[in-house]
Amino acid sequence: MGIIKFSESVSIAVHGLAYLCLKNPEKIGAKEIASILSAYENTVAKVFQKLVKAKLVLSERGPKGGFFLNKGAGDITFLDIYQAIEGELDEVKCPFSRTKCPFGGCVLGNTIPELDKQLREYLESKKLSEFIKEQ
Repeated sequence: MGIIKFSESVSIAVHGLAYLCLKNPEKIGAKEIASILSAYENTVAKVFQKLVKAKLVLSERGPKGGFFLNKGAGDITFLDIYQAIEGELDEVKCPFSRTKCPFGGCVLGNTIPELDKQLREYLESKKLSEFIKEQ
């Protein structure tokens, strides 16, 4: 297991959006997305409601309804997806969430804030379109 982990909800959002990109412009229901991702339909529905709230996707109710992209895959960054699910990222100052270090300085130095900054920049630079392969 690695140090950096993403929640199941972020995984569902990323993979679900990738699936929507492949099916674009079709409307895809939560049941179909759940089936493709081997996830619970209720969980997919909750995740996608967050994506609707973030305006990454739109939804339409009814027998011919479902979710569909509100933006092009080239306009959606992985940071957009992450923040839609987990909320705005705070700048990491202390990996242990301390306001004052008992040692006068972090035992890890500036490593964690730098890694956090690099990961944020990476997620912001990667577009969903880069990971979509036509089938």
